[in-house]
Amino acid sequence: ANAAAIGEHWVGGGAGYKHLVCITLGTGVGGAIIINNQVWRGANGAGGEVGHTTVIENGVLCGCGAPGCLEAYASAPAIARQAREALHTDEESVLRTMCGGDPGQITSAMVSQAAQEGDAVALAVMHRAGTLLGVAVASLTNLLNPEIFVIGGGVINAGDLIFDPIQHEIEKRAYKWSASILKVVPARLGDDAGIIGAARYFVISD
Repeated sequence: ANAAAIGEHWVGGGAGYKHLVCITLGTGVGGAIIINNQVWRGANGAGGEVGHTTVIENGVLCGCGAPGCLEAYASAPAIARQAREALHTDEESVLRTMCGGDPGQITSAMVSQAAQEGDAVALAVMHRAGTLLGVAVASLTNLLNPEIFVIGGGVINAGDLIFDPIQHEIEKRAYKWSASILKVVPARLGDDAGIIGAARYFVISD
């Protein structure tokens, strides 16, 4: 996650900003923090674990062993899991057709596509993921006062279905003075962010 953040900070969505948070929504929820153009790693290198920010008290158990982590709701596997669970009580969702009648085959990409087509189950899942991501972003805004959040990973292909609830939660929860300068943008470098960031780190460390 740190390498991706360095890449996005150098030539991606965070270029030109000194203080940023990079969040990647993939198989997990990765995070990295850059303050005064330097990656903040914390006391023993574990800084930036955005995915393990608690967003629901006593929520779903995360893979890390703690309940209610953001990763348990907004990662790609978590989005697919929530859609599968919702299908237990919904017979009409287009997701049933997309997965060939086997809910175990549902992916976050299917959920994103179904949401963009107006499917109620998929819309609810994506809205919840965006809302809880927004809760975390608002908390980090209050704590760190960054200029920008750069959000990447395949989940952002849902576009406004993810970004609108994020913005709503920022407006609802973030300290107004911090929120007044804040931008939330999609990552630009895609899967190349880590490679580009690693190259940049090598150059500046040489």
